[in-house]
Amino acid sequence: MCEPTTIMLGLAAAGAAPSAVTAINQGKAAESEGNRVAAVSENQAQQSIAIGNYQKAQAEADADTARGEAALQAEQIRKAGQRQRSAAIAATAGSGTSVSDGTAELINYEIMQGAEKDALTTILSGNTRARQIIVQGQGASLSADTAAANSRAYGTSAQISGQNAKKAGYTSAATSALKFGAQAAGGWSSTASKASNPMNRYTTGNLGSGD
Repeated sequence: MCEPTTIMLGLAAAGAAPSAVTAINQGKAAESEGNRVAAVSENQAQQSIAIGNYQKAQAEADADTARGEAALQAEQIRKAGQRQRSAAIAATAGSGTSVSDGTAELINYEIMQGAEKDALTTILSGNTRARQIIVQGQGASLSADTAAANSRAYGTSAQISGQNAKKAGYTSAATSALKFGAQAAGGWSSTASKASNPMNRYTTGNLGSGD
């Protein structure tokens, strides 16, 4: 295939049809547009990934917060159970009942068991919430990666289309240049052949005269 610069110079020098030059210019414009779309798509892809990473990191931070809050609430529940148990012991002692009495011990046990159950339930709930948040963050990150991949694929497709359009433009121009050259060469040969034929110096009128 001819060098693009050679094609352009040849077309300009030969005065080829404007359609050939137009094909080249359109091809260049298509390539530039494809490159622009590819650059924009890559920028969008990077933004999607950045947002996805941020959402994932934020989700992990929120999950840690949920676990921390659950642990704190569980500790507060346990302390509240201790206070309730102490109050029950004091009330039992104030009533004249031995704190080692079976009923008193049962009450104390139920208080502590209930508090521990509430504390563990709170921790479990916090861990469950933390896992849900992490899953949401991972989903956001995955969606961002998918969006980035789609954006890059679109940009690559546009860039390839532009490059193909440019090649097609040069191919069309090269074909026009070759056809134009062949036509010019044929016309020159025909003119030269007529000029070299001695009979072409005489016209029909001269042949009919007595000269």
